[in-house]
Amino acid sequence: MKTADELIQEAKARSGALDARKLPGLDALRLEAKAIFSALPEPPAYRRDNDPAAQMAQKLVAPAIDCLARLYCVGAAAARVTTIAEQAAQGTAASGREGGEALGGLKKAIAGLKQGRATAGGLDQESMASLNALTRAMELHLRALVAMGEGRIVEADLLASEAMAAARQAMCEGVLFRFVGMGGTPPVFDRATGVSRYDPRSDERLKVQLTCLATRCRKRSQYEVAAQKAFHRLACPKCGQSFGALIGRVGTIRRTNHGVTSHYAIGFELLGEPARLLEFDDASQKGIPAAAGDLVALLYSCTGSLAAAENLTSGALHLIVPKGACFVATMAFGEGAPELDDFRAFRDARLVPHPLGRRFVRAYYRHGDSFARLLSRTKPTRRATRWALEAIHARLVRGGQRARQGRDGGRDE
Repeated sequence: MKTADELIQEAKARSGALDARKLPGLDALRLEAKAIFSALPEPPAYRRDNDPAAQMAQKLVAPAIDCLARLYCVGAAAARVTTIAEQAAQGTAASGREGGEALGGLKKAIAGLKQGRATAGGLDQESMASLNALTRAMELHLRALVAMGEGRIVEADLLASEAMAAARQAMCEGVLFRFVGMGGTPPVFDRATGVSRYDPRSDERLKVQLTCLATRCRKRSQYEVAAQKAFHRLACPKCGQSFGALIGRVGTIRRTNHGVTSHYAIGFELLGEPARLLEFDDASQKGIPAAAGDLVALLYSCTGSLAAAENLTSGALHLIVPKGACFVATMAFGEGAPELDDFRAFRDARLVPHPLGRRFVRAYYRHGDSFARLLSRTKPTRRATRWALEAIHARLVRGGQRARQGRDGGRDE
């Protein structure tokens, strides 16, 4: 077997032949790296023939080299974007023509990275730091795998401990979250410090940024919560709106369409709790931006209904629209408009309690989306629809049907 340094140089050589535009984005590379990190075998306690741990380590060397080559390629592409951006800034200050040419090169490079979904890796400081941490962790894993495969037990144990700590650090940060108080995995026993891997450790904390659900706020604020708990009751520091957050990693995600509604079944690996299958419906007509391995917060309104899914790894926010969505009113006033609360309040108070009203509501759910799309095709029909609904809304308000102040964005079902 080649030495670890030779294999790392081989990965760098392979990266030069790859095209960053054809590679998956940083999130996909993170998942690939996570699979290799999770497969790292426990270093053997003594040397023996046909050691299963050594055999497993030898099999993991090739996937580790491939992943490392892709990480190097994306990192090099990101570095080129940064260099071109600096040249563009310098060229703009020195000469208008040179600056224009440099900016043209920057736009071309960014467009190439966008095709590979790695733009954030080239332009965003946090994503670049995440990429560097993944690369370092993969290099350490490759070194540990080589030592383990060659039966160098003492060196393999030290390298595996260092590799696991680096992997844990690389995987404990995202765009909107960061675990704190994580010292990595210590050796089985450290003679110098007397610390054992099995000694009690301080509780870990999770620093996370979450979006307020109140329609008139929708500001993102930072919270610090216990990493051993999955569900947290929080309040927005800006508007005081209370909400709940269920935090965990996506294991599996399955989406099936039923007319205008999508049904989701998500295998959720909750923080500090057993895994759970969560099922819910969403009428937003947009897929939830999450993949296996992403840390996601499911946000619940003050009334207890599921209102949003916020991907803490990528930073994407998805507002969940319940079955009772006001399709036509949303088309006329826009998603999150305060008028929607009043129409939903009218539905719940005046229509749902009566058989005829319930039949109307069911028919609206069945055909409302198509009707709204039909009305939205031309500007005159959109204006006429808004004018008619404004007149109806004025009567609802005069009739005392306004939703109570502070109610969460109409997410009640």
